[in-house]
Amino acid sequence: SIVWADVQKHIEQAKCMKMKTAVTLPDGTKVHGRQVMAIGGLVRQDLSVVKTGEKPMDMVIIMNHDKGILLTLMKDQKLATQTKFTDMPKAMRDKVLKEKDQLAEIKQMIRNAEKELGDKMINSVKTKGFRVNNERTVMDIWVDAKTALPIRMEGEITNAKTKFVLSDIEFVKTIDPGLFSVEPPKGYKIQPQQTLSMAPGGIKDLTSLLEMWAQVRGGAYPEAIEAGLFSTDIRTYAKKVKDKGDRSKESQLLLAKLGKADPQRLVSVLMLMQSNETFHYQGKG
Repeated sequence: SIVWADVQKHIEQAKCMKMKTAVTLPDGTKVHGRQVMAIGGLVRQDLSVVKTGEKPMDMVIIMNHDKGILLTLMKDQKLATQTKFTDMPKAMRDKVLKEKDQLAEIKQMIRNAEKELGDKMINSVKTKGFRVNNERTVMDIWVDAKTALPIRMEGEITNAKTKFVLSDIEFVKTIDPGLFSVEPPKGYKIQPQQTLSMAPGGIKDLTSLLEMWAQVRGGAYPEAIEAGLFSTDIRTYAKKVKDKGDRSKESQLLLAKLGKADPQRLVSVLMLMQSNETFHYQGKG
């Protein structure tokens, strides 16, 4: 029978993976679609975002780390937006370009297996399960019991309370460059290019971010400094303000600040954490 080392070998050697994705956010929003991840710093997501009581929003997100460009296509409105990433520290950029592997997080997680989960049938295929985790994600990997190829990955990003399922997983040998073009397609209205600095921030960025983040959370600091958790907390706060009909100057000002300045401030802080090996966040709660 297969062993965990057989599964690790398949994933470690992967150059491109296609899969179906289904993500459930804490507020009940569901994001589903297809994703392609490839070495060379390439990611493509064809997604549909479904919020309760609202019309689905279809979009395409393409990231090319080599070029430092993110392309977002809003399919219904036919709008295209390019985001250019600048000012990344040389040592960090060299590391990104050296690894160039958008499968890196999955490959890092599968270095260890927490435990075996036994067997079960998935789409008439007998599978064997393994659980892997790190400090932010718990993931169960179900693989073909004969070939050790992954069939399904499911789990939760615990800090962000976000659940995910990756299914119909396919390993691809030949990468189609056209899938990852960051040039807006014909027929789309091109929005002004946005720029996001990747330069590490300083103490002012950190304290300012945490101050407003704590306000959003009712006076408590977040469990961790992560982009997913930040987005979740903003959505939760905005929903509370809307549901309460809160039109106070304080609430509206905070929402405006969060929508405008803090995505950049968050990136600055995340880059500060990555560029400083001694950084340790101990503000949970």
